[in-house]
Amino acid sequence: MGDADGTSSSPGLIETTLSILDHSDYNVSHNHPFKGGYITRHFGKPSEDQHALQLEMAKVNYMDDTEMKYNDERAGRMREVLKKIFEGLIAQLL
Repeated sequence: MGDADGTSSSPGLIETTLSILDHSDYNVSHNHPFKGGYITRHFGKPSEDQHALQLEMAKVNYMDDTEMKYNDERAGRMREVLKKIFEGLIAQLL
């Protein structure tokens, strides 16, 4: 998960996202090797209440072992994690 070294989003939103990812079955890395691309850095302006986070994931999280065919079971597990993240972020923003 990338947040341009904490500059593209509020600390609370970053912590919410990382906490949910840390409590999932997936390995998570924060700002390594990806800190967030141009969109994250350009549009992430937490002082203006505009937040941006970038989530990179390996294809094997939603594809088969060859990474050539979609795997509904794997994608379903990832969808559940993403749903928790969005619910957590929405709750915090309301």
